[in-house]
Amino acid sequence: MVKSMSWADFAVTVLVTIVPVLVLLLALAPGHPYGYFIFLRWVVCVAALIFLPMFHGHQLYGWMYAFGFIALLYNPIFRVHLTRDIWMVLNVVTIVVFAAGFVVIWTRSRRTAKERSQVQS
Repeated sequence: MVKSMSWADFAVTVLVTIVPVLVLLLALAPGHPYGYFIFLRWVVCVAALIFLPMFHGHQLYGWMYAFGFIALLYNPIFRVHLTRDIWMVLNVVTIVVFAAGFVVIWTRSRRTAKERSQVQS
């Protein structure tokens, strides 16, 4: 069942979008210790996993698979080892995906709320 987004859900969604985006943006600057990238993996992986049920609830399975892939790519347990240059590109792509995912969830929730209010009228 598709549900509309409450203010609490909206706040959580904003937080789950902003935190990984900020961590990924900071990673684009040079000079971070290796520990920062381990922290980055945890933040991005957990945020992507939080988005999964949101997309599933809105029946947006393509987005759900995209965030599942991000969770696998950034998972801190079974690490994917790539060059720094490749990770920089992936970080930028991941930032875009998180931002776009937020917009998709938000617009879908608004549309659902609007449809419900019209049905109840």
